[in-house]
Amino acid sequence: MEGYRLSFLLRSVYDVLPSPSNLYTWGLIKDPTCTLCKDKPASLQHVLSACPVALKDGRYTWRHDSVLKTIAAKLDTTRRKKRKMQKNITFVNFVRAGEKKDNQAEGLGILGTASDWQMTADIHQRMSFPAEIAATSLRPDIVIWSQGTRQAVLLELTVPWEDRIEEAYERKMAKYQQLVEDCKQRGWRTWCLAIEVGCRGFAGQSMWRALRTLGVVGAERKKLITEVCREAEVASQWIWRKRDEVWKSTKC
Repeated sequence: MEGYRLSFLLRSVYDVLPSPSNLYTWGLIKDPTCTLCKDKPASLQHVLSACPVALKDGRYTWRHDSVLKTIAAKLDTTRRKKRKMQKNITFVNFVRAGEKKDNQAEGLGILGTASDWQMTADIHQRMSFPAEIAATSLRPDIVIWSQGTRQAVLLELTVPWEDRIEEAYERKMAKYQQLVEDCKQRGWRTWCLAIEVGCRGFAGQSMWRALRTLGVVGAERKKLITEVCREAEVASQWIWRKRDEVWKSTKC
């Protein structure tokens, strides 16, 4: 890891970056208030994930979309792969004592059950949920579906403060529960996969589980998670550096 990234990562994990809140605690400034919202103390958590002005300006959305692009690109490549179709989905492969692992089982997942997968991602556009599946105003970040097998996968990404990963997971699963039920009632076998990548670059367990469920495993999965974690961390570092500046004129 580059020195500047390692420095930011370590200092952000231990919360020793010179945020206004820390500077105030250290006796170096008299006012820790956020210069953007003029309301809350500007702790690291506030700067990276809780400032209403930063949210309105699209700083957090930009970071979210940066991570989403990486995930979408990989899943788009994966869904196009030619593979031997399987009739049943296999998520967990048990190995009895004394037996060897069956390497052919690796890679099985939802995407291994059809060859006509279509995909749409809600990046820089107002995506419409596929009308053939269900009528809804909700817009999951990624929808992958197979008309031939009537299967659909909804993926919803959140890039929260790490302490709120579980909260974000529960909230997103509840948000799409009714849509999943509507899809099932229309004859579609449907999965909702809420995934979280912390804003300081730590992937939630939901990310690992979701990729395994889809069929992205082994070195592929580890590489993708490394990439998405880097995207989140680098984007947060940019947000941190530009925290007091006008975002629209500095955003890359």
